[in-house]
Amino acid sequence: MINKFKNISFFIIFVLTCIGFSSAQNSKVKRADEKFKNLEYIDAIDVYLRVANSGYESEELFRNLADSYYFNANYEEAEQWYKRLFEFNGEQEKNISYLRYAQTLRANGKDNIAKNIYDKFLKSNFGNNAIDFKTSEDYLNIILSNSGRYKVKSAPFNTKYSDYGLMHFDKSYLFTTSRTNNTFSKRKDKWTGDNFTDIWEGEIVNDTVYELPKKLGIKKINTKFHDASPYFTNDRSYLYLTRNNVTPKIKLTKKDKVTLKIYRAEIKEDKVVDLVDLSINSDTYSTANPVLNHDGSVMFYTSNQPGGYGESDIYKVIINPDGTLGVPENLGPAINTKGRETFPYITKDNKLYFSSDGHFGLGGLDVFYVDLNQSVLQMVNVGSPVNSSFDDFAFTIDQLSKRGSFSSNRSSGLGNDDIYLFREIIPIDEDVRATSSGVIYDKIDDKPIKNVKITIKDVKGNILDSVVTDENGKYQITFNKYYDNYVIVEKENYQSEDDYIKANTVEDKQKVDFYLTKNVIEVTDGSNLNLPLNIQPIYFEFDSFKIAKESEVELMKIVEFMRLNESVKVRVTSHTDSRGSDVYNMKLSQKRADATVAYIVSKGIDSFRLESVGFGESKLRNNCIDGKQCSDALHEENRRSEFSIKK
Repeated sequence: MINKFKNISFFIIFVLTCIGFSSAQNSKVKRADEKFKNLEYIDAIDVYLRVANSGYESEELFRNLADSYYFNANYEEAEQWYKRLFEFNGEQEKNISYLRYAQTLRANGKDNIAKNIYDKFLKSNFGNNAIDFKTSEDYLNIILSNSGRYKVKSAPFNTKYSDYGLMHFDKSYLFTTSRTNNTFSKRKDKWTGDNFTDIWEGEIVNDTVYELPKKLGIKKINTKFHDASPYFTNDRSYLYLTRNNVTPKIKLTKKDKVTLKIYRAEIKEDKVVDLVDLSINSDTYSTANPVLNHDGSVMFYTSNQPGGYGESDIYKVIINPDGTLGVPENLGPAINTKGRETFPYITKDNKLYFSSDGHFGLGGLDVFYVDLNQSVLQMVNVGSPVNSSFDDFAFTIDQLSKRGSFSSNRSSGLGNDDIYLFREIIPIDEDVRATSSGVIYDKIDDKPIKNVKITIKDVKGNILDSVVTDENGKYQITFNKYYDNYVIVEKENYQSEDDYIKANTVEDKQKVDFYLTKNVIEVTDGSNLNLPLNIQPIYFEFDSFKIAKESEVELMKIVEFMRLNESVKVRVTSHTDSRGSDVYNMKLSQKRADATVAYIVSKGIDSFRLESVGFGESKLRNNCIDGKQCSDALHEENRRSEFSIKK
């Protein structure tokens, strides 16, 4: 196999430390700072934390604590509680918390552990169709749907040398090559071991006939070092190109790496009258591969400048009427990854083609397409035969003739990097979008919630889109149905919810409602505490008033709540099932209420703050009345204790 990237490495291999998730500030938990009174607030998460730190354990406690820290981007604390959760209940890969645990580990820089957990989650939930970070049957399906759209042939002017980056300008063409006409034939690049590259040009007779090229005739364009990636303005008065840094502003030592820079040459009568070292350049990082939009007002290019997402990113910069440049703008995480994004090409109607090894592809660099006119950017792999298991890059296309070119180091028998010509016979399939809409409700009162934030993220944590609900709690958000998506639903004072959308598993339109539970909940006299504190039923064995061991963690929620709110008085009500006489059940329920109060008092709560009431079988939860045959499970639902604010 040809050694990939051998000859184009100096343009697209950039060394830059990948940046991971950025941890947000921990959101402050709202707590009551004065004595409890009507419409004061309680913080369920604070209660959970106190219970857990008291040595009590339950799956629900650990999950709620872990999730609360996760959704507040406090990944260090989230990792601690997810770890305790899975130590407590074993590895339950099907649980959404397992995915959150993997994301947390990735955010904390523990990629290998995270990947292993992530793969287990996907395989457990989706079987052999699950994706990992490198392979996916689903991604291959969308690549396959866009394959077979091009008729491809090798360019007639390829040589045994490296030839790449063909650009068409009217009836001529330019490209980069390491071939030589003996001018500098003895000079070799110590990095690649090949000749230094030059820019060559040729004439186009028609769509299928290219005259043999020759070295570009404009003086002072080709030098004794690398000259590459040429791009003419429409009137051919300026030529943008990539070149070794020949104008360093700092003194370079032998240890310093020579950077690449984009230069702009002003051309008059086939001579360079001015050569500008652009303001986006630096002596400490590289810029390369310039292309302009249709009116020459914006330049797209590749750089490994600090603050990017990966080894090389695609940027754009405004070109002012006087030729000066604006502030460079990174195209963002929807396009740029931790890998290499390079060789941008922009069409007249603002469609971007570029190469990447960070998005899922067929291998090496693949060519991708994205419509920059869309508010939510969605990547599409252009498919084979343009893409292959080798490096495929420097894609161009004319939208009217549907003809274009790309470069590849696939085996052709002619050399390393070669140029290929193509004709697009079938338009690209952009049918990748799906829409999710619905209503966000309050879980307790079922009322819609306005101003809830809904965010779409990819599996790496990059934000792809974000919306908020309207006055009626309604939302609508768009995502790529061929990619795995992660939906986060969050609002202040509510516990966040999320949804994992598996690639290629949803319809074009789907309706999904969410129900949020308040972390900070308004309570008044008589308010039931079971819901806001998420207290599980305090069940009793048949004909018994002994507190079960597994119910102690639930009672500790009441204990910690009362410790945090010293003026609160709580009413405990206990109930029985219908079996037994009414009188007996009334006595038994009172004993259960008294036993519940006694447990709370034993943890340091004053007895005057508690009231116990037995209701016997007078408040059954179901229809298991006297004489009716019911299962043990249905009878168990009626044997319970409940808690409310004492009036």
